[in-house]
Amino acid sequence: MNIVHFSAGRVNPLFAKVGSVNVIYWLALEQERLGHSVTVVVIPDRAKYPNAVAPGFEIMEFPRAMALRLRLSGQLERRILEGHLRIDIAHLHGVYVPEMVAVARLLRRLGIPYVVSAHGSLSPLILARGDRLRKFVFRLLFAKRYLKGAAFLHIHAQGEVNDARAFGVWSPLVLAEHGFDWASIPFGQINANWLSERFPEHARSFKLVFLGRLDPWTKGIDVLLEGLRRVAGTSLGDLALFLIGPPKRRYRRVLPALVKKLRLSDRVVFVGPLYDPVEKFSALASADLFVLTSRFEGFPLVLLEAMASGKPLLVTPGTNATAMVAAHRIGWVCDLDPADIARGLLDAFRRRDELPSMGEAAKEAVRQMTWRHAAERLVAAYTSAVSGGTIEPAAI
Repeated sequence: MNIVHFSAGRVNPLFAKVGSVNVIYWLALEQERLGHSVTVVVIPDRAKYPNAVAPGFEIMEFPRAMALRLRLSGQLERRILEGHLRIDIAHLHGVYVPEMVAVARLLRRLGIPYVVSAHGSLSPLILARGDRLRKFVFRLLFAKRYLKGAAFLHIHAQGEVNDARAFGVWSPLVLAEHGFDWASIPFGQINANWLSERFPEHARSFKLVFLGRLDPWTKGIDVLLEGLRRVAGTSLGDLALFLIGPPKRRYRRVLPALVKKLRLSDRVVFVGPLYDPVEKFSALASADLFVLTSRFEGFPLVLLEAMASGKPLLVTPGTNATAMVAAHRIGWVCDLDPADIARGLLDAFRRRDELPSMGEAAKEAVRQMTWRHAAERLVAAYTSAVSGGTIEPAAI
């Protein structure tokens, strides 16, 4: 089968700042290993890093077109129209992405089936921040038809089902959960004392680690900081929060100002982004507890990285990971509320002797989550879509 993924970001797990791009990489790699011909077409929004070199599947990059990005470049359009880019099925990634709408329009014209991965973009909260009018108009004029034309919608977690239905998507939903590639961990090079050595003033602290884009609203860092402030006012021992990741441009000054306002400057460390796998996994290995208090997500790959590093988790419902955490008893599920997050942090601190066993349970849980399994589920659904058969929803 000729499978073509379309991405609005360059495909490279070492540098990508958006998790959806890494999902594309691992799915494409496993689908190629299953014996299919896989191409990733990249129409980069920002070209700040290179595509992966010789990843095991073909990567083709095309420039963005003008006209509000609702058209494709002439080069890409000709490749598709003339059949030089062979497509049995296309997998489009993203909802509020004009280029994906343009690809879908052309594919419908040619009678080529396509599927869509939303990557968390169907959450009602997506319309609550930034460019609300533009998103509302785009949804009204383009997104619903784009999604309606899909053979099925690929979702990453059970929690996305309600979001899809609330958005108005009644196409079949196929659940293919994220996997984890153990080869991505640089075993033998990890330093479990990395944070203590780099920040000796916090060597004895109870270390909370956040890793991801420093977007205070989407990632719920504002609420996390308020929860930490409440913990800081108790008589318990020292807790330090390490914020690891690139700042989102529009919020570059927001988080430092909020930390200062909450008088947490002695407890919050801005580590910056860690693109080197040795540094990233060393930082995770240095943590006592991994925290992610997002308002909404698809499913964050970083949670699997933390679990593979043997770390228990503290998560909110917006991560779509609460069922996993509860089922495997590998951490704390908190409401997106400062008081409840403070409760979870305090309980984790009091039960810190239990954290290593939780971490081992987290490692064991993530061993069952493979990209091969996700790729097989999607290929089975692709096959039905190409043959005109019934799409069987997976585990919904």
